[in-house]
Amino acid sequence: MPWLKAVYTIVLVLGVTGVMADDLRLTSGESLRGRVVKQTTKIVVLEHAILGRLKIPTEQVSSVNRDTVTQKDPESGTPESPKSQTETLTAKSSHPLDGWKSQIELGLTGTKGNSNVASFRGAFKATKETPEDRWSADGSYFFTENGGETTSSKLTTGLIKDWLFPDTPWFTFAKGRYDVDHFKPWRSRVSGHTGLGYTFIRNENLEIIGRLGGGVTKEFGGERELRPEGLIGTTVIRWDLNESQTLSLSTMVFPDLSEDGEFRATSNADWKVKIDAARGLSLKLGIANEYESAPHGDAKHNDFKYYSTLVIEF
Repeated sequence: MPWLKAVYTIVLVLGVTGVMADDLRLTSGESLRGRVVKQTTKIVVLEHAILGRLKIPTEQVSSVNRDTVTQKDPESGTPESPKSQTETLTAKSSHPLDGWKSQIELGLTGTKGNSNVASFRGAFKATKETPEDRWSADGSYFFTENGGETTSSKLTTGLIKDWLFPDTPWFTFAKGRYDVDHFKPWRSRVSGHTGLGYTFIRNENLEIIGRLGGGVTKEFGGERELRPEGLIGTTVIRWDLNESQTLSLSTMVFPDLSEDGEFRATSNADWKVKIDAARGLSLKLGIANEYESAPHGDAKHNDFKYYSTLVIEF
């Protein structure tokens, strides 16, 4: 019967599709079955039915055995059984963004009624590390409106490159940052620093590094011209409290080398909680502060901000 043959064909196709999966062979001899959603020269991302999304370094994977339906039976017109196709990860062409870990953050808060206040924070961060060097790029924009009037508008973006010395905790670095703040005596500021760094601790759950160096800062639209600065910084880049919570802390102090006793300092503290690990979604609560020992005019010493944002990692 034609309708019976049609039903049989549909059931067979659905059955074949349901059992299709990729077989990930590890260098340890183990194998994982699931769907490979991403593979690069640095990492393989596997969707597992029970374990969820797994990110596995490429060097721990020997091959990917893919199940594919190649053709139909010429007599019945039904698909043949899945056939295996083995791929080696190193055969993949390298993409310019391979190896980068990135995330974006979005947060919006507000009140309407007796007081009308709206705040927005958007941010991004991207990191990449090889045995020879390490990159970190970040940026954020913070905006607040109170009663229809803008009370805060700040943009900051920066880039750090570390040159690593293999098998030692030492490294050298260079960093640059650009700030725009319409509520500061200066409207924009650019700075650049370089120096020596040291990795105090680095393991699966904790990483602490320090930096010591110097550079220059230039403010535009303010009273201060180009001035030399030192740099003293300690950063807890990552502290995994458990499988779903991560704490990040950082402090940078910039002594003014042209004025005794004057300095500025930046501090950040973030607490990130995973809410959907398979999709890379997290909730972040954070605080940020910039301190000026000798602020201009009636400006305050501290510029304190707190925020909550949704984090999307990719």
